[in-house]
Amino acid sequence: MRQNYYYFERMGTYFIIVTCRNSEQNIEAVLTSLKNQTLKPAYVIVIDDGSTDKTSEILKKIQANWNNLYIITNPDFGYNIGRVVSNWNKAIKLVQELNLKETDYHMISTDDTIYEENYAEKIVSYMDGDTKIAIASGNYNDVTAKSPHGAGRFIRNSFFVSNYGSYPEKMGYESAILHMAKRCGYTYTVLNLLGLIISGNLELIINFMNSVQVCVL
Repeated sequence: MRQNYYYFERMGTYFIIVTCRNSEQNIEAVLTSLKNQTLKPAYVIVIDDGSTDKTSEILKKIQANWNNLYIITNPDFGYNIGRVVSNWNKAIKLVQELNLKETDYHMISTDDTIYEENYAEKIVSYMDGDTKIAIASGNYNDVTAKSPHGAGRFIRNSFFVSNYGSYPEKMGYESAILHMAKRCGYTYTVLNLLGLIISGNLELIINFMNSVQVCVL
């Protein structure tokens, strides 16, 4: 155990941004997956984009036993995928407002994806070993991607802060940050790691929750 402690202490740090809306079926499994990572996040910020179901109630219950979980709750303006990026920026702004710990990376996640328990450990270890990698992710649902996209992306904060500071709130934002990485002499990669999309798959959610023991942070 002591050897593992020093191993993780030498690794880069990260925080997680999770966006959700009407996620009462998935959100507990999603956050359990993140909380149970072998390399723990410094903190997790969830943006509830106006849920009208029991998502808010579930989040408050989870937060009561998780000191490093922060929740931003938006009014209900209806579903709009275009708000995803502005919600990421709200999370980044909260880090600044609360003077939360600076980290080496941040991870983008969603309300419908769970991860292998060493997902973060493997990506951070890989990025620690190559400082020219600005963005990295795994795959999900056995779909092999050519570049990082969707949930599970890790972004190097030194690159992000010096070139953006916040995400461009426009179409093509995923491609824009990849192009900026190339322009600035960085690169990006997709590792052979797996995230599973669980939305609507009640059997998968139940099996996952029955298989894990929630870690206390």
